Amino acid sequence: MPIQTGPSPFGTTQKANLESYTMTALIKNFVTSESGAVTVDWVVLTAAMVGLGFATIVLVSNGVEDISNNINTALSETELPGSPFATNRAAAQAND
Repeated sequence: MPIQTGPSPFGTTQKANLESYTMTALIKNFVTSESGAVTVDWVVLTAAMVGLGFATIVLVSNGVEDISNNINTALSETELPGSPFATNRAAAQAND
């Protein structure tokens, strides 16, 4: 029994037939529908990018830590020739 509904946004009258909505028809429609496929693609691509970001952080962090420790050691072992806050007169008197 067809049911008459109001006008559609496309300017035609929609007709719905409740008898054609059997369970197999609904499952077939669900399986063949591609309306959510783009969303699933974007979710998968975003998850892959986040995973690559975490993998990069894990791989790079050890190297960065080693380099920063080397810089810290080099700077702490460096001795300055005089006081960096001395004026030119005080530096000249210290050299005499």
